Amino acid sequence: MLYRGLWFPAAVPAGLSAGDAFVAQLPDGQQIQMTVPPGATAGQQIREVVSEM
Repeated sequence: MLYRGLWFPAAVPAGLSAGDAFVAQLPDGQQIQMTVPPGATAGQQIREVVSEM
């Protein structure tokens, strides 16, 4: 996969809190699951390393 091992940014969706999972879309249209880290708030940019799809 093109993005494996790279950091990917996404904004935390409204209504989610630490530990909640959400789906983010990569530039090529693939989707990855991300987890809201402790202390993150709605709209905040977070980053996660892309791993296996």
